[in-house]
Amino acid sequence: FKNNSSFPEGMPKVTAIGEGLEKAYVNEWATFDLDFTQAGQGSLDVSVDGPGRAETRIEGGKNGKASVKYLPPISGEYTINVSFGKDIPGTPFIVNAVPREAEDTITEVVQLEAEGVKLGNAFTYMVDTSGSEDKQSLSGRIVGPYKKINFIPKELLSDTVTLDGLPRLLVGKRAIEPTVTEKDKIYTVQFTPTEIGVYLLYIFLNDHLAPQMPHEIYVCDPTKVKISGCGLKETEGNSYPVNDPLQWEADCIHAGPGKLKAYCAGPQNCSKHFEVTPLPNEDCYTISYIPDIPGSYQVLFAYNGYDLSDKPKLMIGDSSKAEVQISDTKVCLVGEEVSFCVDLSAAGAGKLQANIEGPVEVPINFAKNKNGTCNFSFVPTEPGKYTLSISFGNKLITDEPFEVTAILPEEVLVTGSGVTGKG
Repeated sequence: FKNNSSFPEGMPKVTAIGEGLEKAYVNEWATFDLDFTQAGQGSLDVSVDGPGRAETRIEGGKNGKASVKYLPPISGEYTINVSFGKDIPGTPFIVNAVPREAEDTITEVVQLEAEGVKLGNAFTYMVDTSGSEDKQSLSGRIVGPYKKINFIPKELLSDTVTLDGLPRLLVGKRAIEPTVTEKDKIYTVQFTPTEIGVYLLYIFLNDHLAPQMPHEIYVCDPTKVKISGCGLKETEGNSYPVNDPLQWEADCIHAGPGKLKAYCAGPQNCSKHFEVTPLPNEDCYTISYIPDIPGSYQVLFAYNGYDLSDKPKLMIGDSSKAEVQISDTKVCLVGEEVSFCVDLSAAGAGKLQANIEGPVEVPINFAKNKNGTCNFSFVPTEPGKYTLSISFGNKLITDEPFEVTAILPEEVLVTGSGVTGKG
């Protein structure tokens, strides 16, 4: 990034350049350089304001050049102001500071295009007759709703239907007249459905059915779609192993006609492939997905292009990339702290759990470090064997649990040249 080098009139001739003006990482120094060799005499001032107090350092400056670095303590938007007597061109600079691990969870913005009409929304169809020398007489009719397209009598789908003959074809349905407005020979036909289902729109020009008629209108209610599965309700916040299939069920019985789709936002280059399979129960589906890269995921479901409210957030981890650093000591004294470290820097996102089984229940102390490691410790309070198992993303990190035996100090046997005994 480089600020305006044309130096607008009245502004100091100072150039700012560097990655620290574009992005920053939490608890890491971000840097940029200042060149004020053409600025003459003045006082350099730099401030960094944001959600946390960022330590700022200015180095150099004697030769008309300086290096600035700042340390954002928490994530958020930081404002960098640089002045040399007056604000330099480009000030203020806005930088968003994120955790380093957030780079592995680049999200993809999914734009959903509606494929039908949402219940309660107006449906609009426009007919342009401006190319005709004579003014056309336009009439419109709406027939429906039908549960599915294959429930509609074939004669109603014919392109030979006439305005006078339409009522005779209707059985148990009535034709609704939509709102029709006209301006400069352009007609707007509008209809607001009050029930879900499939409707047929007929447009007649001078009492003859217009081309591409009848037009099918699919009306759905996405709020009636019920989704259950990974990351929702009782499983919200759960972590899942990488390359393990994830599954959801969708009940669209009361949602009206439509198509169910699933989308994914997650780590860069992650798989976006979902399998949507119909169940024997009509209008019910299973959705399956296999996350192939560790990290944080957001799953989006859509019905007829309308985004659904159920948006599971998933933590995907790879326990094979988690490393446990623990002492080889198999014996300790009662009251002596036993500590170990777990390195998750390459393991993705997931829930880390440690469990200890022993003669008595003992608490586990936990501390998360900025470098992706976690420190654990516990203190045996009674003699006996303590078994430690560590899991990440619901999978054990080590094939076998770690065991340590706690003994009382008086049980320590001291041996050596000229020494023997306990205590």
